Amino acid sequence: MEKPNNTILDEIITTIDELLDLKDRVARLEIKAKEETRRICLIENDNERADVARYLYWLVPYSRVEEIAIGYQGRRKNKAFDQMIGSAPAGFKCSECSCLLEVNNRTLAATLIAECREHNSKPPHGHQRICPRCKKISDEKKAISREEIDRRNRLRIKELKALPYEAYIQTPEWKNIRARLEITLAWERHGFGLELDEYPRLACYVCQKTHEVEPIHRVGADRGQETNDDVVFVCSPCENKLYREGLVVHSER
Repeated sequence: MEKPNNTILDEIITTIDELLDLKDRVARLEIKAKEETRRICLIENDNERADVARYLYWLVPYSRVEEIAIGYQGRRKNKAFDQMIGSAPAGFKCSECSCLLEVNNRTLAATLIAECREHNSKPPHGHQRICPRCKKISDEKKAISREEIDRRNRLRIKELKALPYEAYIQTPEWKNIRARLEITLAWERHGFGLELDEYPRLACYVCQKTHEVEPIHRVGADRGQETNDDVVFVCSPCENKLYREGLVVHSER
């Protein structure tokens, strides 16, 4: 097939040729890096050779572990190599006690190095690092806090259930629940995407007419934890009918 005389085609071919050249160069560099890593064995001083191996392992993420092991000890990675590697300073201090963090996972070390480079060697915003001791203390505090919050919520719900109905419907808890139920019903009937004041008025649950409606509680509603099954929005005539039938408690009217 004859090549079309087209500048866009020429640019595509040029870019692909450059990409292929780059792949060839990367392959050659990988072979060179492998050979140079194995040259660690030429370092005569044992301590210096171990320092070089540890530095490559922890701080040069693209270096291959097997090549480091062969260069260091003449054989593949084993238990003795792992003991020599040990753990390494992560470059971050604990945000609580300021001790230097230790890392024993190479993947995490690579992540921390990338974060250091991106944030000029400072802990990135939103990625606090804390030592195991401080993390344990923090987790214990959070667990206590959650338990205390749950305890207070249970007590408050118990108080809400004991309130007279007219007092309950004046509480901030009910007002928040009412607003949530109104939004949920609007979403269910008309879908997402509109501002709240753009939704059509709610229709009466019973007659389906768009009269002025108010929320009323079904008998046995879970006060303080209401869902759509506990509350219905109805107009005044339908409310009276439901009340006479013993299906609801009262409305806010």
